[in-house]
Amino acid sequence: MIENNIVSSNGANGIACGSSTYDVSYNDSWNNPVNFSGCDPYAVGNLSSDPLFVNPGDMDFHLQLGSPVIDAGNPDPTYN
Repeated sequence: MIENNIVSSNGANGIACGSSTYDVSYNDSWNNPVNFSGCDPYAVGNLSSDPLFVNPGDMDFHLQLGSPVIDAGNPDPTYN
C-alpha cells in the first residue's frame, strides 16, 4: 500500500507500481516525468497538483495556505 504521500519533482517516476491493482490512494504525484507508473492514477483521493510548498529551493516544505493537499489524506481516524 502506498498512501498519504507527496511525490514531487523527481528525475524519474513519481509512484511506480508493479501493476494497476497495487493499492495506491490519497497521494499527490506532481511534476515527475511520469506521475503514476503502472498504477491507477484515479485511485481514491489521488491528485496530480502542485502541492504549493513554501520554498522548496531552501528546503522549506511546509504547505502554503490554499494547498490542494491540505486535508486531502485518508480521512480514516487511524491516520490522525
